[in-house]
Amino acid sequence: MEVALVTAGSRGDVEPFLALGEALAARGHRVRLLAPEGFESLFEGSPVAYRPAGPDPRRALDEAGLRRLFAAGSGGLAFVRELIRAFERAAPAFLEALDRELPGSQAVVFGSLGFWAWSWAEAHRVPAFPALLQPLLPTRAFPAPVGPVPRLARLGALNRLSYRAAERLAWALVARPTNAYRRRLGLRPYGLAGPYPELAHRGVPVLLGVSPHVVPRPRDWPARYRLTGYWFRRPRPWRPPPGLARFLDREPRPVYLGFGSMRPPEPGRVFRRVLEALRRVGVPAVVARGWAGAAIEPADDLYLLDEVPHSWLLPRVAAAVHHGGAGTSAAVFRAGVPGVWVPFLADQFFWAERARALGVAPAPVPARRLDADRLAAALRAALRPEPRARARALAARLAGEDGAARAAEILEKEVRLDILESRT
Repeated sequence: MEVALVTAGSRGDVEPFLALGEALAARGHRVRLLAPEGFESLFEGSPVAYRPAGPDPRRALDEAGLRRLFAAGSGGLAFVRELIRAFERAAPAFLEALDRELPGSQAVVFGSLGFWAWSWAEAHRVPAFPALLQPLLPTRAFPAPVGPVPRLARLGALNRLSYRAAERLAWALVARPTNAYRRRLGLRPYGLAGPYPELAHRGVPVLLGVSPHVVPRPRDWPARYRLTGYWFRRPRPWRPPPGLARFLDREPRPVYLGFGSMRPPEPGRVFRRVLEALRRVGVPAVVARGWAGAAIEPADDLYLLDEVPHSWLLPRVAAAVHHGGAGTSAAVFRAGVPGVWVPFLADQFFWAERARALGVAPAPVPARRLDADRLAAALRAALRPEPRARARALAARLAGEDGAARAAEILEKEVRLDILESRT
């Protein structure tokens, strides 16, 4: 079977789809993955074919001025307006890639940031399935994981309404390019509610690459929401530089520090606060320098690196201080280490709250409130024996899952069913 996977976003969005693609390839399928430019190295040695689609999201954020707005504390309408413009600028290249790379597919799997593939598949009568890395599926159990509202978990029906609001906002960001593309494909444009009512009406199965050990399945989810477990790639050989191996052998054991693709306001000032917190606690740190760039200067208690597999590094550190994106959070849970979540936006607050509820992290330190006092207190709490024991227990449960293989198996069955139904 020829399968096309479509996603967008940062490495934390792309790598789980690559894991799913490799699980499909292991079952004998030919797989291509449409993902943003700039991820060539991630696909080295993989059986999944990389098809660049749309601009590198890091460059797009800078060109749109979104980092500048975020750094200045601008939210609300100004931020949303620039986000809409960013999507509209990115749309032509992304849609061109769909038209170029999707023909010949017998099944299409698309992420929340790659949903334009749904319209292509509809026009060409190809089975298509949404695949999510966040539980963006309406429920009374918790609110939509799109911002700092996770403590509203007991509001029942109001929680469900939060998903309607999130859908309307998501649709506002992409309505114009989506409907223009649908008209070009000869399809009916979506209305004010976007594609969500149609997806629900058709009863399309939805794959969710999250572990039920981290997000217990809500009772009000329909059976078509398939909670598979996390999508992790098989470990690959990786040889650390000698300096890193020696640094990780020191006592006290180092912590990991990295904010992924997030760039804090005034990175130099933020890093000085973080460094002060680390030194108050008395722990060295392995630092992913990308988030702060030139603001980080070498020091005896810091090891600076540009890239290292989370699967290799995280089990070897005492704790992880990070932004809390879906991919990084999953890697920390799997590594069996406690963490300090420093959420910036979107679903990062949700994962921070789940980590706190699971007992593997203290209360989060939101990026906008980050200072040395708060971070030092959170790090001391994370390094206590109880969070470490809970983190190891959670990792043991996750080790029994193979979410990517489970998702691949589900996809095979659903495509067969779709083909049978189309013939009757």
